[in-house]
Amino acid sequence: MFSDRLRNLARDVRIQRHQHSTAQRVLADQLDYLASMAPCATVADRLRETAAGLRTLADMDPWEAMTPIELQQFADFLELAAGTAERSERRSAAGGAA
Repeated sequence: MFSDRLRNLARDVRIQRHQHSTAQRVLADQLDYLASMAPCATVADRLRETAAGLRTLADMDPWEAMTPIELQQFADFLELAAGTAERSERRSAAGGAA
């Protein structure tokens, strides 16, 4: 399920697996991929915007790792996006507008 993938990514972020510029670029690629599968445009747009922001951060010179607070906020964002996607999936399954 799409929302599970976002939650797994949030879990990875919470344990700080993405703390160098190459890993941030990989994370941005994962967000772009998930955006292509998103069940609604709102989630897709936010994931793409976030991916672009991560790429900008990864390209900064000198590069700085995200702070623990930034990582927590990012993981919280992914959890919120997962919840939005889950509600959209339920509406679609019930025959409602996504």
